[in-house]
Amino acid sequence: MAYRYLPTGYELYLAKVGAVLGALWGLALGKVEILVWWYLAVMVFDFVTGVWAACKNDVFSPEYFQHGLVKKFLVLAIICLARGLDVCLAFALFDFPVAQCAFLTAFMATDFASSTKNIEEAGYGDVLPPILKRLVASMPSRLEGVISTGLTRAGLPEQPQKESHHDEPSP
Repeated sequence: MAYRYLPTGYELYLAKVGAVLGALWGLALGKVEILVWWYLAVMVFDFVTGVWAACKNDVFSPEYFQHGLVKKFLVLAIICLARGLDVCLAFALFDFPVAQCAFLTAFMATDFASSTKNIEEAGYGDVLPPILKRLVASMPSRLEGVISTGLTRAGLPEQPQKESHHDEPSP
């Protein structure tokens, strides 16, 4: 009689959808789930403050809103695809998700900086302490410096700049 407790109909359909989504979530994100949850919180906060600032300044438009949504989904796709890099490098990096952690941290720093800018644009910048404004404004460039230094130490120097042929005299 235990079969009476098994899901049927709509419950079974929801259980199957949940199982597929759970498997995709685990496959796409691997070991960085807590970072993803924190990034999603920062992303939603950035999105809400952006809409709030746009409405407050009378510059909100459906096209701008759609553009923001597309950007957020592209960021999530990049983070999920970074899982593939980590899988490919698993043996070299002792199964540590370096790519996803780096991507998540970079995107989170950028969205956090964007959130503080949105708060200022909405007219509530006085809520933010000056030191926080300075720290947040410098986060993306500081993060880039730390990553660049780490890559150089690992033997991966920056990409050489392509030589410009603009200085050559024209025939």
